[in-house]
Amino acid sequence: MSEPIVLLVEDDPEDVLFFKRSLVKAGFSWNVRVAEDGQKAVDQLSGPASGLSHVLLDLKLPVKSGLEVLEWIRKHPALGSLPVIVLTSSDVPSDVERARSLGVDAYLIKPLTTAALVDTIRTIADRWKLA
Repeated sequence: MSEPIVLLVEDDPEDVLFFKRSLVKAGFSWNVRVAEDGQKAVDQLSGPASGLSHVLLDLKLPVKSGLEVLEWIRKHPALGSLPVIVLTSSDVPSDVERARSLGVDAYLIKPLTTAALVDTIRTIADRWKLA
């Protein structure tokens, strides 16, 4: 199986580094692409043959919110079934409900411990056969 390609949509460089370190700690060497805002995420997703395995999406983003990105993904014919995991600090019930109504695959609230994120990465790998 080829190396999975993950789009991490995150504007905080420390959270990006935390995810990448947790990925290594979990024993995976996925190809991680980073989009620092919602519009850059849409641009990457719109690119030719993005080849993405799944998206990890923050909700509180500059330019275009994570919920706007998620809605765009779900309306896009070629990407509608792409697995999306929300990884955000927002525990606002309306955000959780909106993400679920848009078909998010998982909703995780930051901050996560390294152990929790490693477990999450392993669960993602098992669920989508990325290991």
